[in-house]
Amino acid sequence: MDPSSPNLNPHASAAGQEPDDGGLEWFCLQSKPQRERYAQTHLERQGIEALLPLARFPKLSGSKASWRISPLFPRYLFFRHAPNASFGPIQSTRGVASIVAFGGKPAIVPLAVVEEIRSRALDGVIELEAPELKAGSPVRILGGPYEGMEAIFQRNASDKDRVIVLMELMASVAKVSIDRNFLEIR
Repeated sequence: MDPSSPNLNPHASAAGQEPDDGGLEWFCLQSKPQRERYAQTHLERQGIEALLPLARFPKLSGSKASWRISPLFPRYLFFRHAPNASFGPIQSTRGVASIVAFGGKPAIVPLAVVEEIRSRALDGVIELEAPELKAGSPVRILGGPYEGMEAIFQRNASDKDRVIVLMELMASVAKVSIDRNFLEIR
């Protein structure tokens, strides 16, 4: 099958015409460890459009939870390039480890995927939804004074960042209020 056929090409319009974007497609690359922003900067210095999706993640330290902004897909970012042009300059860009490929050919990322990622970003950062907790769900506590202990989720507390869990403490069951970000659903 021809990958440029309208049925398989996510960039084709309803009339089967290619978008007028100079023939550029989106591709994905793998950066060197913790070098996503570095690779993005060096691609952009070469005039190559690059997209590094960022998201807010909880950061647990001791008994406090804070937020950090990190790549949504660690070590991966997207870039626009002509499919028939040489990928050598991109492969040799500082911070780039490899270009994602299938069968030895750089893999095209559908435009709809990139647009969906961009549509979810607010000021360049994607807000991830906290997993839905249901009463009776077993959880593990990841931080704070109860780190490593198992509990049962009971309900959300009046503060949106806190929850009430049931824990076995000193041979009895106790209701404990903890930061929602310290929970891992089991």
